[in-house]
Amino acid sequence: RHNFSDFVKPASSKGKSIDDIHLTDEELGLYLDLAPFLNPSPYIVPEDMSLAKVYNLFRQLGLRHIFVVPRPSRVVGLITRKDLLLEEDGNTATTELQSTSVRSILSTSCKLSFSLLRRNAQN
Repeated sequence: RHNFSDFVKPASSKGKSIDDIHLTDEELGLYLDLAPFLNPSPYIVPEDMSLAKVYNLFRQLGLRHIFVVPRPSRVVGLITRKDLLLEEDGNTATTELQSTSVRSILSTSCKLSFSLLRRNAQN
């Protein structure tokens, strides 16, 4: 049986806090764009989710980290399988999927057959 402390590690293994780091004006002016390395759609869990469920997510999805968010959050839409059904017409459907954002699918209905999705995923 695990307890909470089994899943938590100290914030810093060296015992330093952010206040212990002093940067020069030149160092403060440096900039590094990390956007190419960031995941724009990270996995998230509500703060009241059980550790057992979080543990299963880590195991099933091979995660290394997951964001915890407050429970009361606003739903902006719902996408169903039916929303993803498009007529098969070659590569047009694939191109449309790649160039369509979730936000736009919430207001318009796209139809793409799952057989096409599976076939393209295998290629």
